[in-house]
Order: sequence, then C-alpha cells, then structure tokens
Amino acid sequence: EELSALPELIPSLKSSGFYVGGFNWFVDYFIMPLGWMWTRIAPIYGARPVSKMLVWGLKKFSTPPYGTVLHLQSSGISNGKKCNYELRIAHESGYYLTAAPVVACVIQLLKGAGRKPGLWFQAHLMNPQQMLTDLKKMEIVIESHESDSI
Repeated sequence: EELSALPELIPSLKSSGFYVGGFNWFVDYFIMPLGWMWTRIAPIYGARPVSKMLVWGLKKFSTPPYGTVLHLQSSGISNGKKCNYELRIAHESGYYLTAAPVVACVIQLLKGAGRKPGLWFQAHLMNPQQMLTDLKKMEIVIESHESDSI
C-alpha cells in the first residue's frame, strides 16, 4: 500500500515494483501453488493444512545460511546526470528484520520527529536516512552503491 503513493510523492517516477524471492525449490514450485489453489477452493478448510505443509517444506528442504534481504535497484536523473542506485538491507532473521524498522520508527517518534496530524504509513513519515542509521546500530546489514549510467 505504501508504494501506491509513490507517483504523487515522486512525480518523475516512471515505474516501480516490489518482488518477493523464494523460500526453497520445493516450497516455491509445489507447496505455494498447491496452497494457493487449495485456499481458493476451500478457504476455511485450506489454511491449516497449507500452513502445516509450508512449515514442513521449510524445515525439510531449507538449508543454511538463512536470511532475509530487501534489495532496491533504481535508476534515474540526479544533478542532471543519469545514475543508478542500489540499496541492500539484510539480516539472518526475517523476524528481526521486520521488527527493527518499527523500533527505529519509535526511536524517531520519541525524539520528536515525524509528528504530523493524521494517520501515516511509516515509510512516508520517517526520515529515511535516520532510519538506515538506526537500523545499522541494530546490526542490520546496510549496503548501498551509486554509479553513473553508461
């Protein structure tokens, strides 16, 4: 939902997307399609067996190292020149990577930042640079790279 506001926030934006990578080969190619069909056909009765299959498939076919990565790739014009920018945010625990931005948001709120009337998405309210700084302090791996387009 946060992405739907991007064209208004960044008028020069041409396209955007959010894509999710896989779990493991068995879950991706067998359990997820089967689970999708099963929950469409019998939503009330499908959720529990599908969740059990998912847990089984993750335990049986996943191998270390485990981890969760968010990877941004962008290209555009900066200071009149074409450029590319990549940002990679990672942690070995997907749960930790989910919770850490919430903590970083609360830190900013406690410092008085982001106080605006109304209901806001976290990504639209917080200072992104401060968010990345706070995430680094929480041992989230942050890598960024900027380059000129060829």
